[in-house]
Amino acid sequence: MAMQFATPAAATSAPVSRQDRPKATVWLNIGITVPMTNETTGEVEDTFVSLPIGLPVDTMEAQEMKGNNPNWANLVQAKNWLLNELQTMSKGIKPGQSELIEGLQIQIRHTGSAAVPAPGDNPLLAAMAGKLNVVK
Repeated sequence: MAMQFATPAAATSAPVSRQDRPKATVWLNIGITVPMTNETTGEVEDTFVSLPIGLPVDTMEAQEMKGNNPNWANLVQAKNWLLNELQTMSKGIKPGQSELIEGLQIQIRHTGSAAVPAPGDNPLLAAMAGKLNVVK
């Protein structure tokens, strides 16, 4: 009897298009405030220079709590609390208005390369070699 493998649900579902996503109106922008001369008035004003892309706060969803590791559960709960606080703070900001938030930190992180063992170093591949046969 031949075995048939099911296609993972993620592979068969259609990708979400931009039109299907809710339009974000509240953004968390990362940048630096610098002095800049206003060409019209000649006055020096503080100007916030942000990265080209921000984080959409109002459409961001809380992280799902999975697993049974208490440390991980605490971290996920804290992440969701932070998101909720930012979303709550944003409700007091009028359209076109912006506020600087004290207390946030920015972390830059390089994830590195995935560890991929050489085929000759993987004992599971050696154990599986020759185990699959086509059944007619």
